[in-house]
Amino acid sequence: MDNQYNTYQPPVNPQPVDDGKNLSIVALICGIVSIIVGFIPVPFFFILILGTAVVALILGIMGRGKSVKAYGKATGLATAGLVLGIIAIALSPFFAACNICTTCTVCALQDASNQLNNPSYWEGLINSLS
Repeated sequence: MDNQYNTYQPPVNPQPVDDGKNLSIVALICGIVSIIVGFIPVPFFFILILGTAVVALILGIMGRGKSVKAYGKATGLATAGLVLGIIAIALSPFFAACNICTTCTVCALQDASNQLNNPSYWEGLINSLS
């Protein structure tokens, strides 16, 4: 008997391709976080901004490289994360200056408020007008 009907071969499981999608998503999230956190006027947040922007930049570059290897072109997620990282790094001195100005303004207003709540300030003001 011929063995022509017994040619079953088990299916071959293809190896998963690392296309850099996870790196691209994390780069995009870090880029968005670094831009949004930049507008929060909290002292020393610019360190967090710069850190997340550098992570977005590095992961965006890595994600672009892996997607080019897998598909022959870069994905939009990786490019967006890379661009947001670059923008956040470029804007971090502006965010730092805004945070410093906000901190100085809050300190000055707090000092003025303490002075206005002091009764001796008002007594001295009334005496100087008399």
